[in-house]
Amino acid sequence: MQTREPIVSESFVGGFAQQLSVPIISEGLLLIAVALFWYEGFFSSVGLGFLSGAAIPSIILVLALVFADKSKIKIARPLIFLIIFFVVALFSGVLAAGRGISPVLIFSGWALFAQFLIAIMAAQGVAKPRRLLTNTMFLSLPMIVVGAYQFIANQATSRLWVAVSETNISTRAFAFFGSPNVLGTVLAMVVLVALGLFLSEKNKYVAGISVLATVVTVFTFSRSAWIGLVVGIALVLVIRNYKLVIFSPLALFALLFSQVRTRLFTVLTPSYWFDSSLDGRLWSLNNGFHIWAKYPLFGTGPGTYGGKLALNASSPVYLQGIQNGYVALYFTDNQWLQLLVQTGLVGVVIFALFVAEMFYHLVSQYNEHRDALTLGIMGAFVAFIITGFFGNVLEFGAIAVPMGVFLGISFQTMNRPTPTVSS
Repeated sequence: MQTREPIVSESFVGGFAQQLSVPIISEGLLLIAVALFWYEGFFSSVGLGFLSGAAIPSIILVLALVFADKSKIKIARPLIFLIIFFVVALFSGVLAAGRGISPVLIFSGWALFAQFLIAIMAAQGVAKPRRLLTNTMFLSLPMIVVGAYQFIANQATSRLWVAVSETNISTRAFAFFGSPNVLGTVLAMVVLVALGLFLSEKNKYVAGISVLATVVTVFTFSRSAWIGLVVGIALVLVIRNYKLVIFSPLALFALLFSQVRTRLFTVLTPSYWFDSSLDGRLWSLNNGFHIWAKYPLFGTGPGTYGGKLALNASSPVYLQGIQNGYVALYFTDNQWLQLLVQTGLVGVVIFALFVAEMFYHLVSQYNEHRDALTLGIMGAFVAFIITGFFGNVLEFGAIAVPMGVFLGISFQTMNRPTPTVSS
């Protein structure tokens, strides 16, 4: 039976877009976009503030999609659900605009989330996906080195990042980010993808990056990053060889360090939960559900609550909170709560279907091709989902864009070149 070409390539627009395909340029642009997101703080500190912010890296991200090889881009089931999610989010935005919310705020919020989808699609069409992944791992080295230096030099960090009871912790590595939790999440993903690359290709340099990134992840003292990393590594090793589970108790050696014990056991104290209920995650959870109950199906609209966009725009949605306008915490510190408030139950359910389909895709691909790189990407996705319960991972391009690149490449790993046998 004759194979039918994708419909997009049969159209005039599709044909023109195919002529623009220069996959090696797309690969380079994706790497530049990730670099701009990761080192935004550095560029600001050296007088290159015009490179900071989301505008320029977002434009570069779109160009990466323009130059991608369109014939490689597959609109598979996970992406169908993700595209539907963005349609629902857009509809939610239209409803919000009808209630008087700024269309600029709504579109900005929608576009911020869309970076994730664009990165996934662009990464499918690069020239050499494994080379892009390897270069991305090396791109993380400066932040790893700076994070290690901050901890070793005992560089003082904001007390906002440390609980009052954590008197033995004065430094949390943050590299060039505004929060050590962002660095922890980024490095947890780097550790897992680098581990997958090492197991797949036996690249000792990538293995070294994985080890160094693991150490600096500990230095961030980000509990969410620790949980995501441990669960991700456990998943990779157990699926690779279930006998490796016998090594899991080694993780307990981390408890030998008093700072680690302090960070972990602080959450068991009554004072932690009392403070959290006043102006922390518990208060945010209560406030978020209170607002969501007013717009249960389609939410308040993209960008309108729980993040930097909403804060900077003084979103009127905050006035509908549980304390009638008083806001103890402007950030939800929970991506999935933020999605619930912004896109409602319909949006969250569809995004959950995307997550389920993405895991099914990754598991199926590993079962078929036994490629450890797929396991590494799966582990990174696990860390991404877990840390999303403690931070707005889709709002940070430094997290969402590289995760999108990793997932996009997962659709290509099945196409590894088969070694030729000479006669």
